[in-house]
Parts: sequence; C-alpha cells; structure tokens
Amino acid sequence: MRNNKGFAISGMIYPILILAIFLIVELLVTLQSRKMILDKNKNDLVTEINNSERVYSNGAEIYFNPETNKLCKASEAKSTTGTKTGCMKWHIFNDEAANNSVTAILDHNTTASVAWNSTGENATGMKEVKTALENDTKTWNKNLKPRLIEANEIARITGNIGFDASNPDKDNWFYFDTNAQTNPNLGQGASRYKWLFNNTKGCTSWGCDVADANVNGYWTGTASRSNTIYAWRVRFSGDMGYPKVNDATEGGVRPVITISKSIFS
Repeated sequence: MRNNKGFAISGMIYPILILAIFLIVELLVTLQSRKMILDKNKNDLVTEINNSERVYSNGAEIYFNPETNKLCKASEAKSTTGTKTGCMKWHIFNDEAANNSVTAILDHNTTASVAWNSTGENATGMKEVKTALENDTKTWNKNLKPRLIEANEIARITGNIGFDASNPDKDNWFYFDTNAQTNPNLGQGASRYKWLFNNTKGCTSWGCDVADANVNGYWTGTASRSNTIYAWRVRFSGDMGYPKVNDATEGGVRPVITISKSIFS
C-alpha cells in the first residue's frame, strides 16, 4: 500500500513555504518603503534646520513673487520703476542665525515719487507715502507684512554705529560707503551698498549699477527728531538724509517684506 501521507504533508508545506516567502518579501518591501519615507523626512528636517540657521549676507539677491509668496527665476524678474506685481528682485539685509525669517527690500521703487506727509509736519506720521505703499502692495500675500525700511536699519547695514535716528541733536546724515559726510567719489558699480540705491537718478556716478532718471530716492519709515518738517530718505548719491516731508520729488516707495526661511527649503 502506498503511503500518501508524505505527499499530503509535502502538498501542505509548499504552499505554506511560498506564502511565508511572499510575506517576508512584502515585509521587506514595506520596511524599505518606510525607510525611504523616514530618510526623506530626515533630509527635509535637516534642510529646514540648515536653512533656518543659515545667515544671508547683506545685499544677498533673491527672486520672489509677493503675490504667490514663492521664489521665482532671475530670468522672470522685472526691475523697472512702477513694477509691483509678479517676479521681482529683492535684497536680504540684517539677517541672523536665530531668525526664522529674512527681511528683504525691493531693488526698485513701486511708486517713483510721493510726499511723506503733505501737511509739512511729521508728528502725525506717514500720510501719502503710507497710502501709496498700501495701494502698491494690496495684492501681495499679507503674511509678508509690507513696510518701509527704517533709518536705523540702514545704519546697521552700513555699520554706522554712531547713527541713531532717535537722537534729535545730531546732524548725522551720511554716505553709505564712508559712514560720514565725506563723499566717497566712486565710479559705476563700485559702491559696496549699490543695491541700496540702484534704480535712482544718476546713481551710476555715485557707485550704483543701473540708474533711473525718474527716481530721486525713496522714503524710510522714520521721521526726523531734529525738526518736525523732515523725514529720512535714501538718495541717488548713496547717502541717507532728511528732506522736507511735503516734498513729493525727494522720495518714493521701495517696499520691505518679511519672508519665512522655510520657503528656501
């Protein structure tokens, strides 16, 4: 009599063995997939940490669309006075490793010229220039918090430790490259701070790269403390001074925005 038990047992073992192999393979595939996901998450986290700790130098260029709140390509950017939408060129300033965001200023004026306050007094704060800023940036992502640069921020950029816009007793206007009232006498493109006054009238004679005959400069958000009729502004000659607040020819709007560093991931 043939013993069929061995065949029966063998017939059971092979399917179980095949099933076990299948399960092991599936488990290995799952583990590999999870490892890939974990590796990606780890790399993303490392990138995010590196970006948050990275310090951007003053004047570092970025290309950014404030409406979409996204980076864009240099080839897409427009740097002409009056351009206020789409991809544009910006410059980061005063960054620190502890910052979770960067502050950047546009490389051109969105409004060529406007009065800081047509009443002739700075005590009530910005007027026409504030309205122009709001109009120029009304389609931008609100998280960017558009504003004007402050006079003390510019002094920090140039390293002018003796400047303090809150001091009412000092006639402390200054050229960027000397941090004094001494003309640096620079040729085109030679200023270390050309990015602060590019696209202004005749600025190539003072060290900038590219000029715009329709723009004398741009206002800061800082009123003068020495006299109630003045406010600080950046001028085509690579300096910061304080013209009368009701002089609409002296300054325009050059917005500053705050961008999360996570966008660079």
